[in-house]
Amino acid sequence: MEGNQISWEGWQLRASIHPVEGPVLHQVSLNERPILHRASLSDMVVPYGSADPMHSWKAVHDGTEYGFGNLTNSLTLGCDCVGEIHYLDANILTFDGSVNFIENAICIHEEDFGIQWKHMDFNNFIPTEVRRSRRLVVSSISTIGNYDYGMFWYLYLDGTIQVEMKLTGIVGISAFDEKLHNPEQDLKITEELVHHYISICFVSG
Repeated sequence: MEGNQISWEGWQLRASIHPVEGPVLHQVSLNERPILHRASLSDMVVPYGSADPMHSWKAVHDGTEYGFGNLTNSLTLGCDCVGEIHYLDANILTFDGSVNFIENAICIHEEDFGIQWKHMDFNNFIPTEVRRSRRLVVSSISTIGNYDYGMFWYLYLDGTIQVEMKLTGIVGISAFDEKLHNPEQDLKITEELVHHYISICFVSG
């Protein structure tokens, strides 16, 4: 680590927090070969989609309306992140021109990811060989109302890049009228309650 420059097993990248998009990866390369100029969340839409005309129009843009970066958590050692950890702080310019400082906004750590490769010679001419897989994790968590969104970027030894959004918190639910219920719109969780869809879009280039 040197500032926000990350170097790990041939990977080179920078990480930052954008006020709207949350964690952003910049100038990602592997073994000095450019892979991505920029990778981030584009937006996240929560269409409530109820067939009830009083609610069918609701579609909250949790990304662009609230801002993942603006609502980034200050991460806690041993709970949000475990292991050998490096943190990055964030300075976010707010609408009134002031600066929102978020300590430990991004967590960077390495973790085991099971067996990457193994071979056993049935004739026992050569010893069994096994290699563990490791991955670098760049993560951040944002809280928007009663929802908590964990965004995790994974970089693997084989050159794979993966992004995962972990959804937690308390689900927003509503009662529904059986006469108006449309199973293609409403996600029924009990006989009286429905909840919503969550649509997530990432962009890279």
